[in-house]
Amino acid sequence: GNLPNTEVFINAAIAWGFALWLRAEIGRRINAGRWASIGIIFAIGSLYKHIALVPTVCLGAMELIFPPANTPRRTILIHLAIIFATVAVAWASVFGYFMATSRGWLIWQTLVVAPRAYAGGLTANIAAAFEPSHLFAAELGFAIPAIALALFGALIGFRSVPPRAWRLLIALAIGMQLAVALPGGFAEHYYQLWFVPLAIAAGWGAAGVVDRVRIRWLARAAISLVAIAVLLPQLSWYTLDADQWAWR
Repeated sequence: GNLPNTEVFINAAIAWGFALWLRAEIGRRINAGRWASIGIIFAIGSLYKHIALVPTVCLGAMELIFPPANTPRRTILIHLAIIFATVAVAWASVFGYFMATSRGWLIWQTLVVAPRAYAGGLTANIAAAFEPSHLFAAELGFAIPAIALALFGALIGFRSVPPRAWRLLIALAIGMQLAVALPGGFAEHYYQLWFVPLAIAAGWGAAGVVDRVRIRWLARAAISLVAIAVLLPQLSWYTLDADQWAWR
């Protein structure tokens, strides 16, 4: 996160967008302000990289496949229409500004032509997304204890996390993996996008452990050990100066 990669800012947008989505009122009522806010947040992320919209599409698809109770698909479609209309307005505003300042060709080359050439074949990238060699980067090895905690929490259950929340988290994870794959190349820093679903899943897992393990001190000790195991491999990096860290 101390290097100048856009994934840091995309993560912030997606985390907040996911939080607003998850806590939105579900039912027949249309809360246009809430869904427009989600659209604005995802639009901001997408202006760093287009792939920030992929998790949005996956979240919407999950809601349509498994609609929440007492929520007609028509309502979900309206929510999605509000989100993507907001995104379209944001992008149109940016393009309009550059066109009004005689730089329309420049922004088209920068945001459309160059990324398309850089990414190569999108179909091939999507097909490669779920190959075993691309599913998990070695650089994420430090997060294995957190993944174990997340899986344990999912198995034992956490009363405050309903099934819809887990479904949306799965959709977010799928979307993030596709976002890693679509630019092509599977660069190490692309896998920073996994930090959002991993952090949320580990948090829910920790809450599940505290919720279900009756000996509270034992539950908290186990979670503390997981946190230490995640942090330990990274501690040596904090002894480096900025130039060494960037080079490494």
